[in-house]
Amino acid sequence: LYCIGTNVGDTAKIINDCGTIINSQAPHEICETIVSLMNLNNEDVQEVCKKGRVHVNSNFEINNIVEKFEANYFKLQGDRK
Repeated sequence: LYCIGTNVGDTAKIINDCGTIINSQAPHEICETIVSLMNLNNEDVQEVCKKGRVHVNSNFEINNIVEKFEANYFKLQGDRK
């Protein structure tokens, strides 16, 4: 799916370049973004969706998060010895 998010918190970091970030104080931008998406050809939409899947799997898939957490935890444990 194509992601549309606001510029609040870490949304931009999460969506990265796999969607559109809109101003949270400008709800009309949601409509503008949806209209522009409707005008894209199917191949362009599919490309962004594939890129989004890779981004999410690489950065937010649970096994990757666990590995990163464990690596940081063990690094901190080693620093305390």
